[in-house]
Amino acid sequence: MTIGTTSVRQLLLRRKEILFNFGFIVTVPLIFRFLGDRAIALAEPVGFGGLVARLAGRGGWTDIGWEVVSARALVDPNFSAYAPLSVLDPLIGMGWPADQANSHPPFGIPPFILLALLDYEWWLPFWITGSVIALALSMRALNVEAWVAYPVAFAFSITFSGLFALQSTYPLSAVLLALAWRWRHRPLLGGLTLAGYGVGRGYGLILLIYPFLRRRWSLLIVATGTVVFLTATAWLLEPAVFASFLTQGRESIETNLSRGDLITPLSLASQRGIPDLLVYLAAGLAAALMLWRKQHLFWVLTWFSFAITPIAWYHSAVVGIPLLVVLWRTSVVGRMAVILTAGAFAATTTYMSYSWLVLVLTSGFVLLWNKQSNSDDPSHEAGYVRASASQRNEVQRSA
Repeated sequence: MTIGTTSVRQLLLRRKEILFNFGFIVTVPLIFRFLGDRAIALAEPVGFGGLVARLAGRGGWTDIGWEVVSARALVDPNFSAYAPLSVLDPLIGMGWPADQANSHPPFGIPPFILLALLDYEWWLPFWITGSVIALALSMRALNVEAWVAYPVAFAFSITFSGLFALQSTYPLSAVLLALAWRWRHRPLLGGLTLAGYGVGRGYGLILLIYPFLRRRWSLLIVATGTVVFLTATAWLLEPAVFASFLTQGRESIETNLSRGDLITPLSLASQRGIPDLLVYLAAGLAAALMLWRKQHLFWVLTWFSFAITPIAWYHSAVVGIPLLVVLWRTSVVGRMAVILTAGAFAATTTYMSYSWLVLVLTSGFVLLWNKQSNSDDPSHEAGYVRASASQRNEVQRSA
């Protein structure tokens, strides 16, 4: 039994890529842990001291740490998942005594329970290197060539915004979004990734409208069932978790919306006394026009969730990578929007989240400008499908 030469080459390349990813995730933290203070001292003058210290297993405050400490509190009857971080921080010891509570809904907490049971300083370096690979995979899942995806991911990772993005959940959300699109015809995998993206970003659950309107009931059942399971898990572990979210969590959201470095359509409206309803209506009208111009429902819903997200930080724009990949392939205008968004992200040297606003405005403009998106054509999957079909035919002929 033989397999075509092209198929063998593709399988070998895929295996090499997997080995490279695994090797990078595991090896880099071990190297920095071995070098320790020497590496930190070398990195400090060029602005990478904090990152290298975390890679060397020294801990430190991170966005992902906040998610995990909330999960730790969820399983500890002596704490509430929505207690202020100043109360919860000693549970993992990352040194971030903020007076605010977690602002994410309860169903987004249970996925981090496993990490909450492990030593924070031990797993954090692997999370950081895994996030670099996740950025690349968010492009590879849409069939961006490896020679493009990995250099772009590494380039973003060493920017001011990228350094903190690696210590957050946004790269994971980006790859889940890309996989939810790629596996939209596969109910189990598509449903799990769609739910994973939704619970991680809150407003991302708007994407559940996609399988409903497309009548992909199996996909909808798996995604909805996953969300219900995570919601029930949070409630069973802490019966008062939803009441806590509606008080402490909501208070944290309102505090964040008043911050000057938070630049989203909703935060800008809130700071200027404009009713939130007007932002929702404007975004809804824009989304309706996009659909009228025959843009793909999945990406319109993705954009809409971005437009009405109340909180997005200076490093949050990496979650939009899959949408930007799709827009790059639509037109010259789409490529200009990608360049502008990437430039805004790379040029950011403060905590102001201008890049998020640029992402929302430029991607929205492209979706309104283009007469018809080519994103409905699963061409990024075609190569894989053709290779699989060719491989099966070769096997059948030689069996």
